[in-house]
Amino acid sequence: SVYRKDFPKKTCEIPQPLKCESEFPDIIAEPFKDYVLPDSVLTKLKEPHEFEQAGKFYQRLVEEMPYITRHLDKDVDQEFLNVLYQNNARTVYQNDFCRIEDGFVSKRTLAAKRIELPPDWGDPPLTTQRKSYRDPKKILREGESLASKMFKAPKTSFELNPKIKEILQIRTGDTEYQSVVGHLGDQICKDKYYGKIDLLPNELVPGQIIEQ
Repeated sequence: SVYRKDFPKKTCEIPQPLKCESEFPDIIAEPFKDYVLPDSVLTKLKEPHEFEQAGKFYQRLVEEMPYITRHLDKDVDQEFLNVLYQNNARTVYQNDFCRIEDGFVSKRTLAAKRIELPPDWGDPPLTTQRKSYRDPKKILREGESLASKMFKAPKTSFELNPKIKEILQIRTGDTEYQSVVGHLGDQICKDKYYGKIDLLPNELVPGQIIEQ
């Protein structure tokens, strides 16, 4: 046919699936297996024979490769093994970014940490503030307090009557809250929609002259 003349037959081979075998029996846990553990951890295991002691490992390494003593002239450092063992149980963020030597605490927090003095230290020395200024609590008279006092507006005859300001629509100095929300609340109190509402202690009504 025309199709066979224009498009000759092509043959191809189907490739076989590629199999990759791992050198580890357990590809998830085997690469992270610890072959040498610190002695402090090795003594706590139920079956310590699965691991090799660091001292025996070093002796065997020297017997098999004597030239290794050029680089390792002493026994394995147990403290260094403890650090490696602890780092294996931490995340990448903890090992690379956190301050392990500071106990995961920032320098600012360490600087602000309170230090307890021994009981026989004695009274702390006076500061510049205590030495230069008297304690105000000790110079108060009987019945006096350091609490702020309520200041009232002085008497004046120049303030317009609130009713006149309302008629003339004078809103100078009024905030949005006073002209909207406050106006509604004032209307409720004035017309007594919910009954008579007594003023709070030391409450000052604008425009009201207080007689002492």
